[in-house]
Amino acid sequence: MAIVGSILVLGLALLCSVADGALRQRIGLSHHRRSLIDGSGGAVTVFDVTQHGAKADDRTDNAEAFIQTWRLACDSSVPAKLVIPKGTFLTSPVVFQGPCNGTEPQIFEIQGTVKATTDLSEYSSPEWILFERINGFTLNGGGAFDGQGSAVWKYNDCHRNKECQPLPSPSQVKISDVHYKNIKGTSTSAVAVNFLCSSLVPCEGLELVDIDLAYVGAKANMPLSSSCLNAHFTSGGKQNPPRCP
Repeated sequence: MAIVGSILVLGLALLCSVADGALRQRIGLSHHRRSLIDGSGGAVTVFDVTQHGAKADDRTDNAEAFIQTWRLACDSSVPAKLVIPKGTFLTSPVVFQGPCNGTEPQIFEIQGTVKATTDLSEYSSPEWILFERINGFTLNGGGAFDGQGSAVWKYNDCHRNKECQPLPSPSQVKISDVHYKNIKGTSTSAVAVNFLCSSLVPCEGLELVDIDLAYVGAKANMPLSSSCLNAHFTSGGKQNPPRCP
């Protein structure tokens, strides 16, 4: 089971946000980490982003600190968990790229709020937070992604400008064994959960558990909905918006 290509994690909740899919600069790594025991009794090494330069001050761009921490977790040969603790962490576009070294699914735990920067010149492609080429992945933690859609939506002129930045289109990307758990956030789109998968390589083994999203778009009292194309998944717990039929 593998993710070959890329997945738009915030295609799940934040279609108002965009990201730079590059971020290729080299980043020096440090080695602050700690271990705990997971539910199965195995040791999990925890990589806390605040131990690698991230600041929950709602001002500092934490993209480099996030990537630095991710590389340590992804390159670890033992089960690893990246943790974004409580607090508000601002970040410009960021790519969490595999493949990773461990044999267990990579765990990405968000306890706080990850907030997008609002300088649109930083965004050159339709993603803000991008996970790609990861073999096994779990996203959990009870935190929130805040794309700050209300702050930048007024600059969206796609209704009159044919040259505006388009949203991602379906492709031959294989997505499988991906788990979304305890996700809270906001969406400027009424379609808050959106899985658009290729008919040639459908998404398989997806899991949605305790999804709670809020609509913050321009139209008042819009009900949230889900859209799923060629996606096969299971669900449990709270599902807001309601899961695809």
